[in-house]
Amino acid sequence: MSTALQAAPDIRRHFTPAPAGRIVADGKFLRAGDERFLVKGVTYGTFAPGEDGRQFPPVRQIAEDFRLMAGLGINTVRVYTAPHRALLDEAARCGLRVMAGLPWSEHVAFLDDGPLKRAIRRELVAGVAGIADHPAVLAIALGNE
Repeated sequence: MSTALQAAPDIRRHFTPAPAGRIVADGKFLRAGDERFLVKGVTYGTFAPGEDGRQFPPVRQIAEDFRLMAGLGINTVRVYTAPHRALLDEAARCGLRVMAGLPWSEHVAFLDDGPLKRAIRRELVAGVAGIADHPAVLAIALGNE
């Protein structure tokens, strides 16, 4: 591990939990309560599927990674696969927000295929429903960028 990362825990000893309220658009800015929210983010992943089939490290590793990120002043983490609730809980515990990607096979010609369009829609609706209520979710990117 690099010297900078070893020193990171000393930068910020206490984490501010993610505010319970949503981040909202305020003109061309974002706002958390009465304060402007400036995204200071990094990407996290993608990862090869683990033993549990999820494309993220074990929760204890996520907790350590998020602790180090928060210690460096990061407030937002961008993931490219659907995050599970334990990842979102760790993000909230460390005061981080998550920009979650819900990918689909956008490289295929799906607009001319009714059953495929319906399958994509069902998958995305289920993915959004599974995380939209979590306070750590900042945004959901459908189909990624």
